[in-house]
Amino acid sequence: MNSIFASFTTHVVNPGSTVLRLLIQPGEVYRLPEAGECLRVVTGLAWLTYQRRDVFLHGQETTCLPTSRETALISAIGKAPLVLEVLNSN
Repeated sequence: MNSIFASFTTHVVNPGSTVLRLLIQPGEVYRLPEAGECLRVVTGLAWLTYQRRDVFLHGQETTCLPTSRETALISAIGKAPLVLEVLNSN
């Protein structure tokens, strides 16, 4: 496992385990309630804020959030839309 940030880690997730695919336009913010999911950026650049920490992810990068009742905020950076997959972490 490669560490992106103290409580955020990357790891290989089964590609067939996509639960939800999101298209987030620049200027939009998506709230992921009760974090604990794995996220993969398909295209674009993501700004992820969770537990007062900011993480930036680009195309094909995956991260898993620790299980929590806290909300994670995700937005697109730049002029291009963000395509993001919420993955089944099991």
